[in-house]
Amino acid sequence: MDTYEDQKALLRRHRDTLYIAGTGTMILGLWSMAEGGLNMLATSSLQEGMSTGWEQVISSTQSIVAMLVFMILLMLIQVYVGVCARRESRGEERGSFYLVLAGIFVVLDVLFIGVEVFLATQSEYSVDETIVHLTISILSAFSDLQLIVSCLRARRLSAALEG
Repeated sequence: MDTYEDQKALLRRHRDTLYIAGTGTMILGLWSMAEGGLNMLATSSLQEGMSTGWEQVISSTQSIVAMLVFMILLMLIQVYVGVCARRESRGEERGSFYLVLAGIFVVLDVLFIGVEVFLATQSEYSVDETIVHLTISILSAFSDLQLIVSCLRARRLSAALEG
């Protein structure tokens, strides 16, 4: 059986990991927003403007605004998950809703990895671009999964030490 001091050290380690994973989730959320915005600007048909007609420009603008709103919403949710994880790592009581959101992000990251691999085999994506996207998706999934595991272990250990 572990001593009380060993359990306290283990709790500190889980809380440190939770803090780091929360920070990683926030950074990856900001990175996704920046990368998505740059991709939208690079592929925007707004650059073609006059040659395609104003109806096309308006339609393209509406699509860009909708995607931008969606990306901002996802980024804010990831920042919320990261902030909640960091607060819980400092011992503050938090609900479990942010863990559910983190679980959803793990599933979405795994699905995105599958889609990215499929698209890489079907289209003309550059190998470098595919490797970067896959690396970011894998890191994001790992960070969110680590966040969930560390939180649950820290909660269980904290309850055992208090009880």
